[in-house]
Amino acid sequence: MTNRHSFRVNSLNSFRPEKIAGNFSAQELARFQEEFKPLAETYNAKLWTVIKLVALLLICLVPFCVSIAYSFSYGYWLFGVGIMLCFVGIVYFLLTARIRCTACQADLDAGLGAYCPECGGELSDKTNSKVEADCVTCGAKLRFIRQPRGGRVRGFKIRSCSYCGVRLHEGGV
Repeated sequence: MTNRHSFRVNSLNSFRPEKIAGNFSAQELARFQEEFKPLAETYNAKLWTVIKLVALLLICLVPFCVSIAYSFSYGYWLFGVGIMLCFVGIVYFLLTARIRCTACQADLDAGLGAYCPECGGELSDKTNSKVEADCVTCGAKLRFIRQPRGGRVRGFKIRSCSYCGVRLHEGGV
């Protein structure tokens, strides 16, 4: 009889890098940080675009409420445009905003590996989950927060790769 496993369990965190942070030279580590800088800036810019579009939606919500109260027709158009812009921005962010490690090419939003994304230290083996862990080095409690509609939101900043441990960005993404 063959062993059956859930595709979801096996697909989470199945990535294993060829080299880890201790195996890279200082020049390679510096190069990885330099290559990651524009990726982090692009990711943050896309995130701020979505935040601005949501703010615009909220701004368009005020005339909509006023138009309902006073039966003006322009509020419906503003609210419709705001919803459309917000929807386009969120879809744009979700389809294009992937952040990868420049050292091992791992998808940094996919889950937790063996290293802490905050400090690059080792994660505790207390939990088998790839959506939550505790860092032995800095004491951070790393969690992917589950959303009501099935998604996950990262509850921590990425400063290091969780798979190879390479320090990528001082400010965090």
